[in-house]
Amino acid sequence: MSFRQLVIGAMVVATSVTVRAELARHDGPGNLRSMNMGGRFLSVSTEIRMPSQGWSTSATSARWSVSNASFSESGGEQRWSGQARQGNSTWFSFQQTGRQVEDHLELSIQVTSATNASLEGIFFFISVAVSDFAGGTGAIQNGPGQVTIVRLPPNNTPGSPHLVARLGDGVVLKDADDNIQLEIGADRTMFATIQDNREWNSPFYATFFQIHGGSLPAGQTASASFTFRLTGVPDTAPALLEIEKTASDFVFDGWGGNFVFNTNAPETQFMLQNLRVAWARTQASLRTWEPSNDNSDPHQTDWSRFAGIGLRQEFEFARQIEMLGIPRIASTWWLPQWLHPEDGTVLPRAKWDELAECATSYLLYGKEHYGVEPDFYSFNEPDIGVYLKQTPEEHRDLIKLFGERFAAAGLRTKLLLGDVASPNADTAFAQPATSDDEALSRVTAVSVHSWAGDDYADWIAGMQDWSRLAAHIGRPFLVTEVGADASAWNFGWMFRQFGYAMEDLRNYLNVLRHGRPRSALQWELTSDYGLAYSAGGQVVPTKRFWMVKQLSNVTPAASSYLETRTDCTDLIPVGFARHTANALTTTLHIGNFGPGRQLTVTGLPTALNRLFVFRTSETENLEQIGVVLVRGGSAVVDLAPQSLTTLVGRCGDRRPRVRR
Repeated sequence: MSFRQLVIGAMVVATSVTVRAELARHDGPGNLRSMNMGGRFLSVSTEIRMPSQGWSTSATSARWSVSNASFSESGGEQRWSGQARQGNSTWFSFQQTGRQVEDHLELSIQVTSATNASLEGIFFFISVAVSDFAGGTGAIQNGPGQVTIVRLPPNNTPGSPHLVARLGDGVVLKDADDNIQLEIGADRTMFATIQDNREWNSPFYATFFQIHGGSLPAGQTASASFTFRLTGVPDTAPALLEIEKTASDFVFDGWGGNFVFNTNAPETQFMLQNLRVAWARTQASLRTWEPSNDNSDPHQTDWSRFAGIGLRQEFEFARQIEMLGIPRIASTWWLPQWLHPEDGTVLPRAKWDELAECATSYLLYGKEHYGVEPDFYSFNEPDIGVYLKQTPEEHRDLIKLFGERFAAAGLRTKLLLGDVASPNADTAFAQPATSDDEALSRVTAVSVHSWAGDDYADWIAGMQDWSRLAAHIGRPFLVTEVGADASAWNFGWMFRQFGYAMEDLRNYLNVLRHGRPRSALQWELTSDYGLAYSAGGQVVPTKRFWMVKQLSNVTPAASSYLETRTDCTDLIPVGFARHTANALTTTLHIGNFGPGRQLTVTGLPTALNRLFVFRTSETENLEQIGVVLVRGGSAVVDLAPQSLTTLVGRCGDRRPRVRR
């Protein structure tokens, strides 16, 4: 059957929507991250740099190095400010102001030195992806008729990164097909450079303007204004999504959540009331539990020396989770300071018995006084030390020690293997434990966190490796912290922005598609990294809440993952099948990170005759937008740009139930 026949063979009842699109997206400190080209966001990133003489060190507006950041918005204008440091003694404050004006973005920057700064100058960098512009052209212009044009090389030429440098008041970048064009205008003539950053193993072409030359005395300010205009026609061709088979060995219990910080905030109860929470992770606050050593014998516990009363709220919340029937992980971040005075370091083995006593007594107290007992225990991110650093061999031996002590105390709590900071962590970290029978007997699940960088290629490979490791040793795979940006807590305003919601959605769907975990646990379901916020005595959901609710509440519990394939790189699909005695429910989540397009779905159950369509977009919040008819296992649906669409169909006795 041809693609055209598939398209004609299904009737679409769902209607398309027109979404007011963002022109640009910024990160926490205000740096540009991407620009909208007809619904497709191209990587266009900016950064202010203040390098020392010789470029040996540099202060930067990059989000990982900014402190004291703030954000405000008024009258269509967005304003970001922060501080950046060069070395130990040179500080700068900066401000970025952005305004979307019809078809272009206006961005103004200013930098003020807090100290006498010995500099090469102050530079404004704009980077675009080689994959978008390779083989195209770059031009520096200086008024009418003064233009220098260079080719943007498809292949890197080592040792020759600078393609052109001259005075100019604007830069124009074009792709090889003369479709995509980025115009950058400056408010005055200044020295500009176009370079190939692959010289430094970065897959970008960069343009930079020198907005100030030389040193900047204390109290002086350098400033400049720029305009950005991106034009081009995105690919909106119809796409195909094929359901290939059921991956029956991989089951999804459902979306979960972390309840670690700010658990007493009203947002926490809002989440428990409105989301189907399949798994939970809470904190075991050992630093508070044993503020000073109970005695010198790690095998004799002096119960009078522990701070159980100080953790009443923590234990009561754990009880609420367990009374809801939710499997619970207890994780430790900070160790008692008398035991482990320097966060991020290893603990000498001579102190391990004291640590085991501390954790075991904490769990026993919760069991005996509150009737709570976690299913799993872990130390948070031991591979990087947040905050107990472990070598792979120490990780194995701590699992064995804690497993032995927990069992001897009559606790059913088992250990997580891994709980590492990112899928980019090498599975070699877990190898000593997986090669040790005693350690494996204490482990009942493998876990990673999903924090990502700007490039998902290595991340995806790592996620698949950790998932395969769990399958190899016959343990469930859990992603115990789900989120895109581990530094976002510095920029709380981002949590309410649609662009950040789409970045988180990309992370969510990649977790499910490439990891196929038993559960993925949102960081967090409290006011920290909040999916909602409190205002005027009300809890107000953000766009991220509706996306998570669509994933959690529309997907039936204990569904099997479906193998799916698509021919469109803008789409990330994840499919599930739930079999019961009388019915089969098929659920397809489709993240569209590009423009609107038509999608044909094939491989659906032949007994299925319709799909209910739910969507979250910039203007919709888990709305049922229509019904799609299924003919011969195929259906066609219109996807809105920058959206999450879910198709739900049921072969059996009744319409699928969705908790909304």
